[in-house]
Amino acid sequence: MRSLFAALERARALAGRGDDDLYRTAPAVSAWSVAQHLDHAARVTRGCLATARRLRAGKGEPGGGPNLRGRLVLLLGRIPRGRGRAPEAFVPQERPAREAVLEAIEDAAAAARGLEGDSLVGSGTVAHHHFGPMRARHWVRFAAVHLRHHLALIDDILSA
Repeated sequence: MRSLFAALERARALAGRGDDDLYRTAPAVSAWSVAQHLDHAARVTRGCLATARRLRAGKGEPGGGPNLRGRLVLLLGRIPRGRGRAPEAFVPQERPAREAVLEAIEDAAAAARGLEGDSLVGSGTVAHHHFGPMRARHWVRFAAVHLRHHLALIDDILSA
């Protein structure tokens, strides 16, 4: 959870930067702006943590575990670039408002605080569209890996 909290703090700081940085793009790196990456990543984080909470409440399907791709991402802590497409529900607006981005980050941080100290060991899974069935601990780990992936993309956009 520590790495997730650190990544959320970093996202919050990036969202507070000036408009030139927040809405900067670098097409060679990504089609999305910094704001779009922050909005997407925060909303995905919030969704992953909500799924983990549902699983802790016993509201999952029995058995299973991540597929090979999912196990590799979770083990290595890295998502290959340019491989996945965001589900429609998580595609950001063309120019998300700073307030909406900050609100999404705060909601994700509140969801993380809500799981802090919880045991993430338990039964039940919810399927990820690329990685297969994942348990609560997998969803929390994925939230951190995914957020760090987008923070790295943002670093490259800002450096371009």
